[in-house]
Amino acid sequence: MEPEFNVAEELAKQPHLLEIPGHLLMKGGAQNYIGAVLCLRGTLYFKEAHTPLVREALCKCFDDFKRLGEPHLTWLWREEPRQGQPLSAYGEAKSLREMLGAMDEDDYLSFYYTSGKQSNDASAWLFDIFGMQGWAAKMGDELSALEFSIPLLYQEQNPLNFLRLFLDSARRLAPEQGYAGHAFNLSVTNRDGNEPTEAFMAARMPGLDVGTAGLLVNIPEFKPTKIKTVSWLTLLDQARLDLVGGLEELRAQLPSSHFAFYDYGNGVVIQAGAYPYLGGDA
Repeated sequence: MEPEFNVAEELAKQPHLLEIPGHLLMKGGAQNYIGAVLCLRGTLYFKEAHTPLVREALCKCFDDFKRLGEPHLTWLWREEPRQGQPLSAYGEAKSLREMLGAMDEDDYLSFYYTSGKQSNDASAWLFDIFGMQGWAAKMGDELSALEFSIPLLYQEQNPLNFLRLFLDSARRLAPEQGYAGHAFNLSVTNRDGNEPTEAFMAARMPGLDVGTAGLLVNIPEFKPTKIKTVSWLTLLDQARLDLVGGLEELRAQLPSSHFAFYDYGNGVVIQAGAYPYLGGDA
């Protein structure tokens, strides 16, 4: 009898198997940085990012994330900051609370905390805020996005921590929709050069989450009560629950032997199976 395959053990032996060189499928070939890395990633779409209440909620979400991964964080990227530099070493950056406290409601929220050795490396530890300005929210572009991810080895060794982080973040932000499952994080500074890699892998890995959440918010397809995807964790607010007949109707279609339901205050998070699963094209 063959010994049972131990995922955590194999990942610990060869963690770099989940990393893909930058620009791998672009003309000219691979470059010397990590362009994409397979991870477990959660995404929440929420409103009111310009308000002090929600900004404090984002800080609390980051506090929780830091309890899991702060020793691994190395860089902070920001897009067009009004104060400070676009790139800071994590240990030299001001705290998220301090930076948000110095911003007004019309400042653009863009924070990417990463764990790569090089500043342009894709990394499995990621905490990413894309927050709409107050003036844009008042014009109807109200949705903002929070993304966070962990390495697959960490998930194997600590199977409940990510789930708790997702649920606690949802309860703080009252999002409209969200999801969590396997994804490829791309280099923050070189997305275009690595999207072909993401597309290539997505065609061969059913269930892989693709796309950049910050670019999807407020597109016309998100205006009605629709959802982007279904994954290991799928979050539906009450309006979306009502469209499928309510929670009890949904429970009748999803047996308790395979699905778990968590109330987050503004709707429900549905867990499909005990562990995230990624299919293969075979």
